[in-house]
Amino acid sequence: GSSIQDLARHCFRPNVSCIPMAKVLVTGSSGSIGTGLSEKLLAEGYEFVGADIRPNEWHTEIDTKTVRVDLTDKNATEKLLPKDA
Repeated sequence: GSSIQDLARHCFRPNVSCIPMAKVLVTGSSGSIGTGLSEKLLAEGYEFVGADIRPNEWHTEIDTKTVRVDLTDKNATEKLLPKDA
């Protein structure tokens, strides 16, 4: 199987589109990896929503796109996350 690093290296090469969907869900968007991925998505013009239990302290724009939710809580996750994410 491929690692997430292999996927990221492949997807973020010029002229390669690996994300054909309309909106991307970034779980852990307030962590260092989630923030880095979200920054790349912003730079590439992708629409995304973040999901994290805590705020993003590094990037205010990512924080505004982040839903505060405990993903282990199924009811809260279904209630708070957009259906198209």
